Amino acid sequence: MNDSKNFRPINNYEKNIIANSLSQISIKFISILDEKLYDLYILLNSPVIKGNQLPIYLIKPRNKDLKQLLQLTSYSYSMGLYFGFIKKGFFFLSLEGAEFLYRNKYILEKNQIIVNIQGEKSILYGNNILKKMVSNISMELKINDLVVVLNELKEIIAIGITKVEGNNFYNLESDDLIALNLIDKGYYLRKNQ
Repeated sequence: MNDSKNFRPINNYEKNIIANSLSQISIKFISILDEKLYDLYILLNSPVIKGNQLPIYLIKPRNKDLKQLLQLTSYSYSMGLYFGFIKKGFFFLSLEGAEFLYRNKYILEKNQIIVNIQGEKSILYGNNILKKMVSNISMELKINDLVVVLNELKEIIAIGITKVEGNNFYNLESDDLIALNLIDKGYYLRKNQ
């Protein structure tokens, strides 16, 4: 049996990776870590880890059972909220992590794209975001900005990366690409089970 712990708190290097990756969409997020409102932990040993990914989990430090949970050796493969993963020096935010940031008002409004009903359906099938799908977009967006994609009810349906400048939006054709779909909620239904 493996006696090493499955979880450990993130170190300063990993905290900086996460902070740098999230800085363009959430300048306030790192303050909740500094204020100890939440902690981030890395899952070290798991048969479900893919490649060189280090899964990151967000938890409330006030959880009285946390110390006991962290003493478990190789039995736990998840705790708290799956926040994303670190791979090759970059942090990749999960949909669950994006949802947490959005609900707690940590995502900047400029990094939110709202799509119409047809766009929502298309995105949930894994398609990219086209101009004809967009109901609302910030003119402040730059190429390669990370964005959350919301439906008309302001529910997160995807995370994307922009491929146009926001101030150029009205000069584009209806079928022009606005953002690449990095991950969407339909993925969970499409992936092999």
